[in-house]
Amino acid sequence: MEIKEFLTLKTIVETGSFTKASEKLHYAQSTITSHIKTLEEEFGNEIFERNGKKISLTTFGKEVYINSLNLLTAYDKIKNIPNERTIPNGKLFIGTPESVMVYKLYPIIKEFRKRFPQINIIIKSGLCTDLKNSVINGKLDLCFLLEDRSTVVENENLEFIYYHKEPMCIVTSTEFKENSLNKSETYHILNTEKGCYYRNMFTEFLLKNNISYEDSLQTESVELIKKYIMCNLGISFLPFYSVKEEITDKKLKAIFPEENYDLYITMAYGKNKWISPTIEEFIKVVNEFLKD
Repeated sequence: MEIKEFLTLKTIVETGSFTKASEKLHYAQSTITSHIKTLEEEFGNEIFERNGKKISLTTFGKEVYINSLNLLTAYDKIKNIPNERTIPNGKLFIGTPESVMVYKLYPIIKEFRKRFPQINIIIKSGLCTDLKNSVINGKLDLCFLLEDRSTVVENENLEFIYYHKEPMCIVTSTEFKENSLNKSETYHILNTEKGCYYRNMFTEFLLKNNISYEDSLQTESVELIKKYIMCNLGISFLPFYSVKEEITDKKLKAIFPEENYDLYITMAYGKNKWISPTIEEFIKVVNEFLKD
């Protein structure tokens, strides 16, 4: 077995096919097939299940893949020692919820690029659960989260840096005159996508307080939700920082529930991953902007 065979395995999983892996690694497809065959013969077990054109990891293959990530991380560390010992360079893969990306991350990225223009930053938006998994699997160098702190405390694969609390609020149009939701009304809810932490939080709030609602819209775009609320097409539940400007300009109205609904902005990175100078310098910039 050689390191290239484990690299091929990782690339197949990331791209979803042998063909795409061969294109990314600039190997002939027969070479990709040969690498996996070598691993299967060495271990005496199949790594991939093949169902027509679709492939998926076997149970054994998943174990090999997960354990190979540590091997590849160590290999990358050794390979990049001459280049990355002191000078930040290369690419930085960041994951973040859409609201954090739009309203919190841009000054951080601007400052980091000012200091290190040679670094290529790739940002992926997504749900917090997916982002954490991408960090664990090595697809992201680090990610930002917006969750209740209790949901991110325990994870043997990740290290966390906790920043400040962010209050959540019910957002309505300025035509909404009440200062709370009425149990006798049925509200049209403009939702973020399924799996979003604060969408689930709002649903729990509505059920707990016996407030009737209908789901009217689902989108990952907070900006789109705000536009719809301004047109009095429904209400939503959003981080206050995402609507602060519109509240100040009296384009939207915020209602804060009596119970505290606060979420933490948190950064997560791999517990067992080598922290390159690029990642280290980025964390320093984030701390300058977000540390209380």
